[in-house]
Amino acid sequence: MIARGAHVGERQETCDERADRLGQTDRLVYVGCVVLGAAATGTLSAPVCLHRLVTGLGVKPEAVVRPSRLTSTGLMLFLGTIALALLVVLRTVVSPPAALIIDAALLIWFAICWLIPALVLRRAVSSRPQILCGGAELTVSAGRRATPVRPIRAESWPKTCNS
Repeated sequence: MIARGAHVGERQETCDERADRLGQTDRLVYVGCVVLGAAATGTLSAPVCLHRLVTGLGVKPEAVVRPSRLTSTGLMLFLGTIALALLVVLRTVVSPPAALIIDAALLIWFAICWLIPALVLRRAVSSRPQILCGGAELTVSAGRRATPVRPIRAESWPKTCNS
């Protein structure tokens, strides 16, 4: 391969030649990154496919719960992909211990950004007062109407619940 630019005529190392220099650990991390990336892609695109295939079949509760679980799983696989991709790049630039420390710090940052807001929101929602109405549990939001936690028919609610 002939280089272009500042070093015209000098031979540049190819990707294959660089890959031959990788140690066993770097190869395993790289392969793990590629496999996790493929798994994350499949898992994160699965809810769309599931929704398209079951639309109109009357399976709304299942079509909400299962994609939600797939999305959570896909995000965890995506986090693993990011962690391994960072490790692959950082191990080539800095020493392996420094790469692990930087990678761990970034994983903690992702955990803070992804998990803490969700936990705070879940805690806020679980502390809202709940009432029973027509056999269904309702969650009362500040300044809003009560919203059903699980689907029920509106005609089965007592008149006091519809106001």
